[in-house]
This record gives sequence, structure tokens and C-alpha cells, in this order.
Amino acid sequence: MTDSVHEGHRARLREAAEKDPELMSFSEFQTLEYLLSFVIPRKDTNPIAHDLIREFGTLNGVLRATKQELYDVPNMTENAAALLSCFYAIVRKSELSRQKPKPLVSNVQEAVNILSPYFIGRSEERSYCMALDINDRVLLVAPISEGLVDFTTLSNNRVVSIVTRTKAKKIIIAHNHPGGSLQPSQQDIKATKSLFMILQTINAVLSDHIIFTDDGHFSFYENGWLDNLLLMSDAIYGTKTSDELQTRRQKGIYMFERKESENNK
Repeated sequence: MTDSVHEGHRARLREAAEKDPELMSFSEFQTLEYLLSFVIPRKDTNPIAHDLIREFGTLNGVLRATKQELYDVPNMTENAAALLSCFYAIVRKSELSRQKPKPLVSNVQEAVNILSPYFIGRSEERSYCMALDINDRVLLVAPISEGLVDFTTLSNNRVVSIVTRTKAKKIIIAHNHPGGSLQPSQQDIKATKSLFMILQTINAVLSDHIIFTDDGHFSFYENGWLDNLLLMSDAIYGTKTSDELQTRRQKGIYMFERKESENNK
């Protein structure tokens, strides 16, 4: 195919995109071909797009691939591989830029809105810590671990360091399940229990642990999975946090803090 034919095809593709800015009439490989046409100027991007979809299964699979994985596909250029591999990072940055400084978190959905952009397009497990002050305002959202495709470890030391550094009173942990299951694993449950008890010793509260997938989220708080931990804490510290939790959840109020017992005042 000559350069003039390439240019004619590119022009028609871009004209179609101008008429259909949502790309609703484009197939996955046409969408990829259109994107590649801007960074591969002197090649026919149609067969490259087909090869990429064939290699990674879907457009989403292509955009989740690493730069090296993309560059290994025949006729791909380094610039094109770099662009596609950082596509989701740009989307995450865009979504995070919409958030106000120190937003207030008063319910699960507000926490989900703040945390969900961190997991867009992730193909590996990652976990984040959201630190909040006594008035439920976000002090910091920081990564605490990243793992293999189906494994991550919550780093208690990193969370404690964040609490110490920010003087946070409440912590929300979040991680993703790239495999798609919202059900907490036994490891998730053990990690939550361990972190909950550690935070109690430094006068901070684990307010929630949220698991994200592409299709939704699972909140330990929302589903009552923190209740037994709070009952255990009340027995140790002589508090009534578990009663407070149930009352607040019934009223749709998200956050709570551990109050010192009368004996410890």
C-alpha cells in the first residue's frame, strides 16, 4: 500500500471520528487504529491494531499491557508502545485532578469516589491508605503495597508511619482484585484484623477496608465485617464502639472514632 493510500485511509478514519466523537460506530481495532495513526505516521496501522487485539484479546487488554509487551508486537514503534502503556495512568491522573483538596468523607460512596480512580486499568493488585483527621477530612492517600497479579500484602509498618506522620485519627484501606471477585479472601480478612488491632494501640481507627474490581466495590464497614473486631476491641479497652458503629450505620453515617474508656481518662 502506498503512502498516498495510507494518508487517504487516515483522513477517512479521522473524518469518521469527527462525525462520531464518541467513537460509538468504531470497533475496538478501529479505535486502536485511529489512536495509533497519530503516533505511527508512515505505516499502515490497521494490521498493527489487529495484531495487538489478537495478542492481548481486547482494547482494554492492550491498554493494560506494559511498554515492553506492546513493543514486542511486530511493527510497533517505541513511541506508540510508550503512549498506549501510559494511557490508563493519564486517565487516573485526570480523574484524580477532579477532586477537591482535603475532601470530606462522610459515607462509603464518598470514600469510593476518592479511591476508585487509583485502580483504573490496574492489572496487578495494589493497596492504598487513606488517612483522615478527626473531622473526617482526607489528609493523604498513599500507596502501601503492590503485588503480583493476584497477591498483595498490606504493610502495617507503612500505615503506622502514615498515621504517625499525618497525625491521622482514622484510616481507610483499599485494594483491588484484578481477577474480578469482590469477595474478601482469608488473607484480606487476616490483614484487616491485624491492622485494626495495631491501629488501636496508637489511638487510631481502621474505619473501613474497601475492595475494588472493574465492576464494583466491597466495603467491610458497609457489610458489617468490622463488627466482631470492634466487639473484641471493646472487651479489651472497655469502650462501646461497636454499639456506636451500628447506630451510625443505621443512620447512614460513615465515620466513627475510638473513645477512651472512663478508666483511661
